Amino acid sequence: MLKRNLKHLFVLSVLSLLPALAAQETEKKLVAYWNFDEKDGEICRDVSGNRHDLKIANNMRGVKRVEGRKGMALHFIAEKKGERNQAGAASMINNFNVDFTKGFTFECWVKMDADAEWPRRTYNIYTNAPGNYGPGFIVFFNWRYYTLLNGPGGKDGHKTKWEAAALTPDLRGQWVHLAATYDGKRGRMYVNGECKAETKTDVQAYGRKNSWPTIGSGWNGLQNGFPGIIDEVRIYNYALTPTEIVQHAKLDD
Repeated sequence: MLKRNLKHLFVLSVLSLLPALAAQETEKKLVAYWNFDEKDGEICRDVSGNRHDLKIANNMRGVKRVEGRKGMALHFIAEKKGERNQAGAASMINNFNVDFTKGFTFECWVKMDADAEWPRRTYNIYTNAPGNYGPGFIVFFNWRYYTLLNGPGGKDGHKTKWEAAALTPDLRGQWVHLAATYDGKRGRMYVNGECKAETKTDVQAYGRKNSWPTIGSGWNGLQNGFPGIIDEVRIYNYALTPTEIVQHAKLDD
């Protein structure tokens, strides 16, 4: 009798913990935030407290610490056409094991160099995919469009990827607020608080359990370097609302 009661109590205890465990797994939160306010050195601390620190790649080649939109920032130098492994980059030190397949926001301020080649170049701002079409998310500028791209990768990646591409006027030399979101159904791209692009249909997100994202270029400075300043980078495991994005674009001072 005593054993049966103890077993019953154990089962009840486990069941009582399940809602809390489920809530913990789906907790909406800021998972990484880099303000780049360090005065020197190659480490960029994750000030969200989640320890997703970045390291400026290749002995800080192609990257300078400069005044930013708020405090300090990183200025990246793009590689010349045809070059590889020459772009400025800041890459995550440890594995970024976060599930973004149910929701995602990438948010930052950028200031493309006034003399940057435009529009016929591709410049990666955030890369969390090993290939051009996944698996994972990429935020980049290409042919006048700021774009959020996601896909499973592979040899047919160009056929299976999806993107939200925001047509943008020439904003070189100006601070621009960017936000790329996925809410479990649609991908969206915001420029200066305004939703400029949305996937036409519901789409599936493809993620990576093991990844080392890069800010400022393709993987670790491989190619597609962004020519300009990037500041105040935030990543969330859910989609910010349009109202929140407008507030961040106007009030992030």
